[in-house]
Amino acid sequence: ELRKYLLKQTINILRLGYGSWTYQITTWYSSPEETNKVTRIVESCDIPWEELPDDVKEELIRIGEIEEVDFTKIRDFEMLAA
Repeated sequence: ELRKYLLKQTINILRLGYGSWTYQITTWYSSPEETNKVTRIVESCDIPWEELPDDVKEELIRIGEIEEVDFTKIRDFEMLAA
């Protein structure tokens, strides 16, 4: 039910300094009550290197920063494959 209102959700992981990172999640969704209204919510949080998952650490070491991963596109693909 929620998916029809969720237009897009992305994440960016950016380096703040040595051993310090921040992630920013941006969500765009349409209002079920109002047509032609789109809302954007941006959330961010600083993350110490030690708290990052191993696969994220490996990717950050490989490319330096993770810029805009589209969660909705990934999830839609997973749902089609299921």
